[in-house]
Amino acid sequence: MHELAAAFIASPAEFDRELPWLASTEARSSYHLGQSLGRADAAGALLERVFNAARAGATGVARGYLDQASTSHSSLLDRLNAVLDDNMERETGISTIQGSASSTSI
Repeated sequence: MHELAAAFIASPAEFDRELPWLASTEARSSYHLGQSLGRADAAGALLERVFNAARAGATGVARGYLDQASTSHSSLLDRLNAVLDDNMERETGISTIQGSASSTSI
């Protein structure tokens, strides 16, 4: 897995080419690949691609990446949170509000 993760980080286009397979039910170790990617990708080179891949069905890769990138590379936490917030807003139409809490009566 580590060699494949390193190859994808070195060539993001190769990751893009493999995306249909990674999103398939045949990719049974996609979570573990995502973990290897998250551990190896200290610069976050594949961060946005991984979460775009989740929208294409490669959720295992994204879950594994998040699991390891968030614990291995604290410097990526702001970017990870921004990508997660963006994906949540895009998928649900809900945006997060930063700042003081407020309530509204209906």
